[in-house]
Amino acid sequence: MFKSFADHEAETIPNTDIDGELPQNKLASAIAEKLLKRIRWDDSTQQWFSKSGNIWKPSREIATQKLIKRELDKAKSETGYAFNLVSSIEKFMRIDLQVEQWETSRHLLPMANGVLNLRTKALEQYGERLFDWSLPYAFDPLETCPTVKRYLVTATGGDKSVIRFLLAWMYAVLTGRSDLQKYLELTGSGGTGKSTFLDLCSMLVGDENRVITDLKQLEKSQFETANLKGKRLAQITDSGRHGGEVAVLKAITGGDPIRYEKKGIQATEPFVFSGLVMIAANESIQSSDYTSGLARRKIPVQFEHRATEKQKRRYRKRGGIIKAMQAQMSGLVNWLLSLDESEVVELINNPDGEMKRQKVEAELKVNPVLAWLDERVVQCSPNQEEDYIGTKKQLPSEGLYPNYCNYCEGQGREPMALQRFSSIVLDNCRTYGIQTTHKQGYRLKTKGGQGAILSGLRLRTEFDSKKLPLISSCDELRGVCDEVVMKQTRSSDGCDERDELKTSTTFGHKKAVNL
Repeated sequence: MFKSFADHEAETIPNTDIDGELPQNKLASAIAEKLLKRIRWDDSTQQWFSKSGNIWKPSREIATQKLIKRELDKAKSETGYAFNLVSSIEKFMRIDLQVEQWETSRHLLPMANGVLNLRTKALEQYGERLFDWSLPYAFDPLETCPTVKRYLVTATGGDKSVIRFLLAWMYAVLTGRSDLQKYLELTGSGGTGKSTFLDLCSMLVGDENRVITDLKQLEKSQFETANLKGKRLAQITDSGRHGGEVAVLKAITGGDPIRYEKKGIQATEPFVFSGLVMIAANESIQSSDYTSGLARRKIPVQFEHRATEKQKRRYRKRGGIIKAMQAQMSGLVNWLLSLDESEVVELINNPDGEMKRQKVEAELKVNPVLAWLDERVVQCSPNQEEDYIGTKKQLPSEGLYPNYCNYCEGQGREPMALQRFSSIVLDNCRTYGIQTTHKQGYRLKTKGGQGAILSGLRLRTEFDSKKLPLISSCDELRGVCDEVVMKQTRSSDGCDERDELKTSTTFGHKKAVNL
């Protein structure tokens, strides 16, 4: 059993055993025992960690070697030693001081003044728990966040469904709900507040727990994914015109293992990203992936409202809105933790109101298959025949695929190959509740070859002017769902009468948030 660090402060390392020379392994174990409270080895990242306050932070190998040298100078002050002894002992100590598991319990939030237990809402001591991250501010149950609330009203134009969702998203970021497998895509022109919301989420988790990258670097660089390990939030910027594959984005948002490889260091075991992802761009990201896999994970939020000059002047006196909100992070935590987690999860999985409309609108902009279905395809009425898929050589009116190719040409896009077409169409239709499948027993011979039939789908004609668009009028958008209930009372929402603005947002039948 290791002794405490304090017990070893006055001890020195013996330089001999009964044979006159202490073996390197025993010497290393003795030094490791003395340094147990100060340094640890993380084999998953091939990195030393040193304790800073209550938190363990990465440190350089040379820092560990300095500590070893200091102990050896005491133990071998008379005989001296070669540097290879320092190196050998450092390697031995990696075994003795290896961390089996950092503290990853999702119900524990390490903060500047203790560990907040989300189950009991009590602040606990750090004790012997090994945290390699922490929030950079203290917990104070009496704090509020009026500036944050005013910002949310301004940035959303007071839209209740968007405010509800942004609150739910911040809750997920704070509590590490990567298991929801969603990512946020913020779009909008400059000055509309999307960058401010990025900064707000960064302040919520702390800059040390956030990584900033761009989509091209993330997808192309073999070393970029290593920067995600141990982070609570990944922010991807300037990615609107990427246009390529998004395999890494799908992996980090889908809980799949990703590479851990740093330049000049041998790659270690793959890891699963345990944070959330936010993307910010002037327009929705373009990619060559038209499957529903990524679309189901994406939640777009369009920022369209600018702060007035009067609102800007209010915060200039306080150093700007970012600085004003930074001082209210503890109050924001109180606000977020007063929400009901099960209903937060429901809201993120099933955005309502304006959020639902924005999601479909964003997909129609970036997915040509979806846009083509919406504009040029209808569901068959009873006793109507479906159109076959066809080939590219045929006229646009002779099949689904040649019509799709014609649509892409008009949009300046490259159509996908025929081999992928039917499976992608089926995938997109099912995502929006449109039931279709390959019709059994139909392989129609045409001048261009053979074509299958997708049941219930045909091309729109001049006689279909009264038929609604296939996607933007689907069940996903008909009768926008009732407002989701978040169980929060007036007294528990972190507001007082002075904080309340004209706009309030309700969750179900209870007033939840007074802004």
